[in-house]
Amino acid sequence: MLRRSARAHLLGLIAAAVMPVSLFAAYLLVQYALQQQTRFEQDALQTARQVSLVVEAELVNLQTILDGLSKSATLANGDLKLFHDEAGRLVQGMDQVIALNDADHNQLATTDIARGGNSPLVEPTTAEDSEKLKSTGVLGQQCLCGPAVGQLSRCCYKASARTQE
Repeated sequence: MLRRSARAHLLGLIAAAVMPVSLFAAYLLVQYALQQQTRFEQDALQTARQVSLVVEAELVNLQTILDGLSKSATLANGDLKLFHDEAGRLVQGMDQVIALNDADHNQLATTDIARGGNSPLVEPTTAEDSEKLKSTGVLGQQCLCGPAVGQLSRCCYKASARTQE
């Protein structure tokens, strides 16, 4: 029969005691990592919801500005100088541009010119937008402006007015 030394018995006893503790520590570590991952996902989701609420509120604010401008007496009277001044006061101190274009994409007024900037990029009017313009007389549309392609530096809005015949 093989005789084991006291050292081998002690090493076996230590391994028998340490192995379950090591496995339990690994289990706790994995559980903690999974819990932290879930918490990070929930935090990211909450942050995304909060950001979406802020963006939504800003869009509603901008839509309200455009709706107010579309009902402006200066626009109805065709006084583009006063309309330009009115739109300029509404976006003063904000990094936004309001451009008024007719249905043929001719720019009638923009708040960016007064600041010495370039005219905003104007997207073509779609058939759906043309129908809306014909029925309501005013079309508000978001367009993106920036010094380079793909770079968004400010937000501008295009307001098209139906030309009076």
